[in-house]
Amino acid sequence: SDEEAEVELRQIMMNLPEQPLPGQEKGFVRKVWEMLNDQPTRRALIVGCGIMALQQLVGINTVTYYAATIFEDAGYSELNSIWLSGFTSIAKIVGVAISVYLVEREGRRPLILSSLILLAFGLIGLGFAFLIYRVTTDPVTFAIGSCVSTSALVWDGVTEYCYDCLEIDGCGYCDGVCTEGNSTGPYNTAQCGAGTDWIYTLCTNEYSYLSVGFMIAYLLAFSVGMQGLPWTINSEIYTLEYRSVAASFATATNWIFNYIISSTYLTLSSTAVFTAYGAFWFYAAIAFFGFAWLFFALPETKGLSLEEIYD
Repeated sequence: SDEEAEVELRQIMMNLPEQPLPGQEKGFVRKVWEMLNDQPTRRALIVGCGIMALQQLVGINTVTYYAATIFEDAGYSELNSIWLSGFTSIAKIVGVAISVYLVEREGRRPLILSSLILLAFGLIGLGFAFLIYRVTTDPVTFAIGSCVSTSALVWDGVTEYCYDCLEIDGCGYCDGVCTEGNSTGPYNTAQCGAGTDWIYTLCTNEYSYLSVGFMIAYLLAFSVGMQGLPWTINSEIYTLEYRSVAASFATATNWIFNYIISSTYLTLSSTAVFTAYGAFWFYAAIAFFGFAWLFFALPETKGLSLEEIYD
């Protein structure tokens, strides 16, 4: 209403910092120093930058950038993976629409905390979808040469299933045997029985639908809270004097962690590090940690004035 707008305008005018005289403007370094030494602003900056980092650390841009690769790893063909990556993105649109509807009714804090806990379970489910895919593929009864095992951090690296076999470069599967070869067939055809199928790219996955379902659940849960509300929080928790600098710090934090997460996913999901399912469980652990931290650190800003948020 007009009355509410006038009240808010008066509050903004009251909180405007005193304008310096020409030639007396504060330098950037001095302003940052003063911002970091102002306890309420420093506390807000920790929350603002922390929630921006958390937005990336739960793996959203990993899923967004590598959606087609994730579906290929789950057993879908290249073409189907591309279509599925577009289809599952619809969940983000639905989630954002829900967020827009609820943000002024329920508040920022409940949506963010609910989003974190739900997306964590979505990541756990996505990890289990890959684990189930691995252990339900055909078993390896005999492995040859470099296909016997691979370097591994969180498992023994021994080739036990068709999934393990195809994760090793230059290895393929045929009739219980994991052996060296290429896309056209094994180097030693005698190692595969006559008439057996040579599998070099994808093992059969009877449960591939699980990866699609949990992907949709994860994207939907993320978009309800963690998609847009970290930006909303950062637009509300800083005083006018330091808002532009603090918001710049938060934005830089977001992009730095975007780069870190997106550039490390393929390494983390490799069999030599966490494996695909281990990588998603790693992101889920971060989400649970973030939930615990924000439960105590994140204030509700809905309907609060600048003075109330500052206090």
